[in-house]
Amino acid sequence: MVDFFYKIMFLLGEIKKILFIGKYSAGKNFRLYATGGIIGDRSKIIIGNNVELEGWLISDGGKITVHDNTFIHERTVVRSMGNVEIGEYCDIGPDCYIQDHNSRSLDYIHRRGYTKTGRLEKDVLNAPVKIGNDVWMGRRASVLKGVTIGDRAIVATCAVVTKDVPDESIAAGNPARIVKRIKE
Repeated sequence: MVDFFYKIMFLLGEIKKILFIGKYSAGKNFRLYATGGIIGDRSKIIIGNNVELEGWLISDGGKITVHDNTFIHERTVVRSMGNVEIGEYCDIGPDCYIQDHNSRSLDYIHRRGYTKTGRLEKDVLNAPVKIGNDVWMGRRASVLKGVTIGDRAIVATCAVVTKDVPDESIAAGNPARIVKRIKE
């Protein structure tokens, strides 16, 4: 029954890919599932080979790069006004949030303008996010602007990552801190 469900979700995703033509550039064997989607343009969203996307990639004018063999699970959102890069062989769990900007201006006058126009302000702070290779992010983890997560790191469930995570480390908590080093 589970296999049937995933086949249907994949089939609906293949139909959905037609709706997003011109919104991304993808390598071989890119799989978009019915639960996912892409908002942006071809020059801003680059997807590698063998990527599976159940979540959403949203370019607010920034670049998003997802490298080969990465899986982004359902209800996960990746948003960029600057640059977000996700490495190879990553497993980004369900309900995660990766964003390279604050969403709103620090200036209250500009925030008032947002409610009238519905558009992001021009002076929103942003800083690049880089997620290394072989990273595993647990359910509901969040990565905020300016963070680099090293290769082979693990981000625990519900962690809020506000600072860099070194290679082969486990980060947990809110705000996330290094709780363990992974031995080779």
